[in-house]
Amino acid sequence: MKDEIPVVELVESKDINARTSLMKQSIKQSLLETGGNVQQANRQAYKDMSTILYVVVTLGLFYLEVLGGIFIQDITIVFNFASALGVTCLAFWFPAGYYLKAVKKFEPEGERYITMSWIFMVLGVFNFILGIAAAVITLVEAK
Repeated sequence: MKDEIPVVELVESKDINARTSLMKQSIKQSLLETGGNVQQANRQAYKDMSTILYVVVTLGLFYLEVLGGIFIQDITIVFNFASALGVTCLAFWFPAGYYLKAVKKFEPEGERYITMSWIFMVLGVFNFILGIAAAVITLVEAK
């Protein structure tokens, strides 16, 4: 990137004008990354989706919720599925994924931590499988 912003100057600078200038450069750089199109940077994903796909997915999720409400007798089963996904995302997938994304953006040199984040992703998959298996066992035993 040719117009890279020096982060060190922003932290060390006490001058408000210098900080404002660096913030403006940062905004210009982010606009350059999106092709200078402010509307493209601020767009909402559902507006880019085809109407038919949006309606089908929305109705599918609605019917899944209705069927779950009809056939699932105990709310703890729903909480088991939600916690299996939530814990896995918060403890494993989000930290590892954000670190990998930061590596691409800031290019640190430490390969050891990249390997560790991929290990976290794999551990997250195992944790998710075990959590879903426990939820399914609870669902089967409830009947």
